[in-house]
Amino acid sequence: AKRNLNRKKIKNMRAPLILTPKGTIQLILRPLVSAINGETFQYKRSFLVGKRNETIGTKYLNIEDNGLIDGAVGSSIFDGEGVPCTNKKIFEEGRFLKSGLLHNSYTSGKEGIESTGNASRSSYNSIPSIGATNFLLQPGNIKFDEMIKNVKKGILFDYTGDSPNITTGDFSGLILHGNLITNGEVKEPLNETMIGINLLDLFKKIEAVSKEYKVYGSFQAPYVKIDDVQIIGGKS
Repeated sequence: AKRNLNRKKIKNMRAPLILTPKGTIQLILRPLVSAINGETFQYKRSFLVGKRNETIGTKYLNIEDNGLIDGAVGSSIFDGEGVPCTNKKIFEEGRFLKSGLLHNSYTSGKEGIESTGNASRSSYNSIPSIGATNFLLQPGNIKFDEMIKNVKKGILFDYTGDSPNITTGDFSGLILHGNLITNGEVKEPLNETMIGINLLDLFKKIEAVSKEYKVYGSFQAPYVKIDDVQIIGGKS
C-alpha cells in the first residue's frame, strides 16, 4: 500500500521494464495460455500461428505446462476426458516447440495426434474446453536486487487492467500499479503511465529472469527484465 502513495507523472521514455511475478503472469503467462490453446490456433486467432519450431524469444524464455507437480493447484492424474496429465515443454531457450500446443481430444484429433491431457470441464455434463494445468516460467540465475542494481532509470510493472490482443500480440495498457526505478532503487509509484509493446518484441527483449518466483493459483512466475520498452508518461 505504501508503494502507491504520492504517485508521480513521468515523461515519455524508452527504458528497461521489470515485471513483478504478477506482471509476468499478466504480460507473459496468461496471454500464452490463450495463444497456445489448440482451438485458438486452429481458428488462426493466435499471434503465434506460423511460429512453431521457431526461436521467437531469448534463452531465458523457458516455459512448461506441468500437471504432475505434487500438491500444486493445477495438478491431476487425469484431465477432463480421462487422459493422463503430463509435463509439457512449451518454450525451450526461446524456441516455441512444435509440440507446444495444448489439446483436448477434439483438437488433437483434427491434427492427427494424441491429446496432451489439457481437456477442462466445469462439470461432467459440460463440453470439454482446453486449459493449462500448472503453467510456469522457469526461474533464472539472478536475484531481483541484482536485476535492478544497474538500472539507472526504469519501470517496475506490477499490474494493469488491460490485456494483450491474443490475435495480434499487441499490448497497450495503463500501469495501475507500478514504480519508477532510479539508480537501482524502487522509488515513487507511477501516475498516468502507459506501456505499448508487441508480445513477440517483448519475448526478444527478455534480458534476465530472477531466481525468486511466486505461485499464484496455477501460475509460477519470477521477476522478468525486459530491455528498451516504450513508456508513455502523463507529463508533458
